Amino acid sequence: MLTPAVQAAEPTLYCFGSFNPMHLGHVAMAQAALAQGAFGRVLFVPAGSPPHKSALLPAAVRWAGVQATLAWAADARLQASPVELDAAAVASEPTYYTYTSHTLRRLLGLPLSAPLPMGLPVLMGQDCFETLATWHEAAHLLERLQCWVYPRGEEDGQAQREAPPSQPWYQTPAVAALVAQGAQLHPLQGPALPVSATLLRAALQSQPTAAQQALLQQWLAPAVLQALVAL
Repeated sequence: MLTPAVQAAEPTLYCFGSFNPMHLGHVAMAQAALAQGAFGRVLFVPAGSPPHKSALLPAAVRWAGVQATLAWAADARLQASPVELDAAAVASEPTYYTYTSHTLRRLLGLPLSAPLPMGLPVLMGQDCFETLATWHEAAHLLERLQCWVYPRGEEDGQAQREAPPSQPWYQTPAVAALVAQGAQLHPLQGPALPVSATLLRAALQSQPTAAQQALLQQWLAPAVLQALVAL
């Protein structure tokens, strides 16, 4: 059992996602959070079978990609937990692993019905934060989580993520609406990342152009790119 972040000498910042695949933007986001917040580590928690995701790479492939990316980063502060990828446990307690709120309880050793501790720090991109009001137990998460959020650009066509040049990204309408609902936001500073797993998958599933090849080489750890090309 992992030591609860609220009791750890060096607090843990949790980062959830499908990591489909994990890319170096995730590393950059985590290292920015470590530089700007008082955390001892970032714990990446790849999703098992989230109900709102389809066409996921196999769990073993995604977990191997997480491990290879963290090995490439060579930063001991970046760690990962396969708690959602434990097939036997998922089969015996399927609803326990489905949602972020459930997984946090498992990581902290709490019953499924227990309230989460106040002030749990979670790392996410702006695109993910903007959907927080739609998550399972959204009201509880809005109250309990401290959201450390990294800006994202328009790489997937959602222009609302980009604030006008004179306006900070965290003052966009979508972000401001969540803050008004009680979301506890800690905006991270850094260049908006021009990459997403969606873009990388698109490049992998086609005959990549020169630009797509450059994207893959820039944002995937070499071992991850090699493994994905071989699928």
